[in-house]
Amino acid sequence: DGLIADEEPSSRLVGAPEAVMEGKRVLVTGGAGFIGSHVAHILINRGDLVTVLDEVNDYYDPAVKMQNLKNLREQAERRNAHLAFYHGDCADGALLER
Repeated sequence: DGLIADEEPSSRLVGAPEAVMEGKRVLVTGGAGFIGSHVAHILINRGDLVTVLDEVNDYYDPAVKMQNLKNLREQAERRNAHLAFYHGDCADGALLER
């Protein structure tokens, strides 16, 4: 079956057992950036337990990245969803151990 023009695609797999569809724990590196924040947004909507790791560098305006994080926090609060943020580099082994 194809999608109707106004219908949004489902994040569920066709024919997958419901138990498999429970929220997964997902780490989104670079989650404050453009692509990462959009990925995190979709995962929160899907019901996953999302952890964002980002060093919020100045590759582009850090204020934009902070706004992306604020938007994700607000979305998670509205959906009563799990969202955690860690400020740091994914190459920092001690941080990843936490």
